[in-house]
Amino acid sequence: MPSEAPSHTPRPDWNASRATLALAQAFASAPPVGYLRGKTQMRDCLRGTLPISSLEAEALVDHLEAIGLVRFQGDPAQPESRLARWAIRQ
Repeated sequence: MPSEAPSHTPRPDWNASRATLALAQAFASAPPVGYLRGKTQMRDCLRGTLPISSLEAEALVDHLEAIGLVRFQGDPAQPESRLARWAIRQ
């Protein structure tokens, strides 16, 4: 039996606009770079800003990506995209 994909549904107390505001402020001068490195930077930022665990922060970044509030401006599968930046919408 195939397992279900992990859900990126946020907890009821998560606020996507609060999270994107925190990310936009933290990365105003230098957006996160690289797919995995950038996601890690955003996770760590949210973990330090919001009262959530690292696992919850990672799920929140995944959710923000899934709903288009953060978007990687490259192709994570292509080596030349390792220096591509993330765009954070507010």
